[in-house]
Amino acid sequence: MKYLLSCGILLLFSFTANSQVSDTVRKPIFPFNNNWEKMMETDPADKWFRFSSANQSFQLFERLAKPLNKSAAVTGYHGNAILSWLNGQDFFELAAAGITKANADSFLYHVVVNDSFEIVPWQHPSTFHSNKNGTYAYLGKFTSINKLIKLEIYHTGQYYDKKMLYFNNLYTPKPEIAHATLFYNDRYLSRPHQQHYIPRSKQSELYGYTVTIPKNLTGKEKLSKLEINHQSFEWSDSINHIKVSMKPTLLNEMYHVYLRHFSNQQSDTILISNKWNLSSYSKNPELMINAADFKRPGNYEVIIRAEVPEEFKHNTLNAQASFFFTVKPSAIVQFSPKQAIMYTAFLAFIGGTGFFYYRGRSRRQLEKKKQEKQIVSLQLQAVRSQLNPHFMFNSLSGIQNLMHKNETTKAGNYLSRFARITRHILKASDKEMTGLEEEINLMNDYLLMEQLRFGFQYTITVDDTIDRLHTDIPAMLLQPLVENAVKHAVSALGAEGNIEIGFTRKEQHLVIYVKDNGKGFTQASVTEGHGLKLTRDRIHLLNTLYPENPIHFDIVLSKDGCICKTELNNWL
Repeated sequence: MKYLLSCGILLLFSFTANSQVSDTVRKPIFPFNNNWEKMMETDPADKWFRFSSANQSFQLFERLAKPLNKSAAVTGYHGNAILSWLNGQDFFELAAAGITKANADSFLYHVVVNDSFEIVPWQHPSTFHSNKNGTYAYLGKFTSINKLIKLEIYHTGQYYDKKMLYFNNLYTPKPEIAHATLFYNDRYLSRPHQQHYIPRSKQSELYGYTVTIPKNLTGKEKLSKLEINHQSFEWSDSINHIKVSMKPTLLNEMYHVYLRHFSNQQSDTILISNKWNLSSYSKNPELMINAADFKRPGNYEVIIRAEVPEEFKHNTLNAQASFFFTVKPSAIVQFSPKQAIMYTAFLAFIGGTGFFYYRGRSRRQLEKKKQEKQIVSLQLQAVRSQLNPHFMFNSLSGIQNLMHKNETTKAGNYLSRFARITRHILKASDKEMTGLEEEINLMNDYLLMEQLRFGFQYTITVDDTIDRLHTDIPAMLLQPLVENAVKHAVSALGAEGNIEIGFTRKEQHLVIYVKDNGKGFTQASVTEGHGLKLTRDRIHLLNTLYPENPIHFDIVLSKDGCICKTELNNWL
């Protein structure tokens, strides 16, 4: 029994809670108050007309200068606002039911004319009228001929419920054209009988000034005047559209765009649209005219015209602006289908013949370059093979000198270093390139070996920005240069002799230098030995084989020593 009672209480609580939620959701946001309508519309001496839905706390009413009839007013929407078109009304009055002296301090309203000056600043309703049915707030009487009047009113505690209304009594200011631009697409249609021109800029200005045509000009005189005052262009399938830009107005959709095509005294006009687009990059509303609408050659006029509802047109003169342009016939030569087939077949024959000739010629050139590259590679190997005996001969001479001096310990150490260097050379004999780290180790072993004989000092430095482990250089490129520095520069100086080997970076280039402090010599007295000659020959062949990575070699001579500089371009 207790269990059933508990369930009943829970069900009752749940039903009550759900009912409250449902009532909250279903409560109308804009309730319709019959009392307000009865108070404002049933008194013959003080009769008002409701023209919009009610807000939560008030309802707006209007009273016109002339009796309401079929064409007295047309109500629509302008964005979130209500737009009321007035047809020749000298004035109108506004009132708000639901606003009384007791709650007037909770409401604010203002009135603006032509969106440019405020005739009623923001204020609380302060004038109140009464009839036999009750009291309401009187918001004012406003003259309206050729004006656009805007009313904004809201409850200070319910700003989301703000009401905004426009009253337009045939206010149609003349539109101002900002600019007009002709746009081309990026597509290039390739056909054997037709070419399609696409300008480099992809767009061109059609309008940047106002064109005026005297009314007394007709026929050929008028066309001649048009040719002077407007732009012209040749028709092409690459044309996409014309973008027309108008300076902002209060009611952009009131302005319709028409396109008129005419020749001599005959013309036809089509309606383009009144759907203006707004973008984030321009304050001016824009509208596009598709290329299909001006495909025919001839003269065109783009007309922007302010228009009011159909039943009001007899009471106003439509303000408008326009500009002109001319579409010239395409200069592309058109062919008949039979001619197109003949020319296509001829072009296909010429193209096929040229293709096979070019492919054969290219193949022969590639074979020739391949053979030349193989010859250069063989020559490079031949030069490289001459370096090894040259090095062997110099090293064996060093061992022989130590043996003659009876310096057996030094001769043994020298021979050990020599054996290590020989193994390295034999191991890399089939490789044209070697790692920078391996080349440095080879130079270090060689200098340590020669240091046993002559007692000179040496240093090897590498720039921190150079990757020693992943940078390749031609194998034994420095060996002849270092041998020359030892043999001809520091061998006679003993402990005072010094050799510097450096690897530096210059942008994407690898720069290597070998510097000694020998007695020096002048350019006139230099005699190039076998090692330097082999180095120059090898660099020449490497430049032939790898023209995109040229190597420059230079010797700087002075009385204080010698610097051999090698620059490997685009090597890093």
